Amino acid sequence: MWANRARFEHESTARFARLDARMRALGAPDALGALAAAAAEDERRHARLCAEAAERFGAVVPPVGAAEPAETAPASWPLRDRVLHEVVAACCLAETANAAYLGASLAAATDRETRRITRELLRDELRHARLGWAWLAYEAGRGEVMFLGAALPAMLETAVAPELSQPEPEELAAGRVPELGDLPRAQRRAVLKQALLELVLPGLAAQGVPVNGARSWVESRL
Repeated sequence: MWANRARFEHESTARFARLDARMRALGAPDALGALAAAAAEDERRHARLCAEAAERFGAVVPPVGAAEPAETAPASWPLRDRVLHEVVAACCLAETANAAYLGASLAAATDRETRRITRELLRDELRHARLGWAWLAYEAGRGEVMFLGAALPAMLETAVAPELSQPEPEELAAGRVPELGDLPRAQRRAVLKQALLELVLPGLAAQGVPVNGARSWVESRL
């Protein structure tokens, strides 16, 4: 679990650094650009924390070289639309859902070191989610955002771990250790579904993004 998180956080470092540069190129207010730059530093620190946690339990996380994160939107789209798509996918969706998962992990964890690291991750992920919602509101005030509605199911398919839609094999479920923040798949799925239906989709709809397709995806896949 911690080794996987370390790899994810490393990728997120590069993604937020790229978003910082692109937001500034689009004339973002200084406050929003600063949030993206701070998020990149947060994720770099998170990668180290998660790697140290993994090593505590005997896993080795090999160093990962710098790599350009995958684009989330078609290259033919205007920069403004590509940035908005990426921010919604990475922050409004993934970071908001991850914050809900970390909150559930923190509630279940009893190990002191696990709680310390999880609390630090949760604090920062909430701030990263707020960056996404602030950018969406900023762009909704300047132009059209309805095009995001058709893209939401594919965003969800990419952002949500595919195994969450499948039952967890008994031997894996039996090996889960909630006191170390490692939750059973069924609980993770329930937390994710609640976050999407009660936080993410209403938030998107409030900014004018159609969410019917996303809602159908959640109901069928989770």
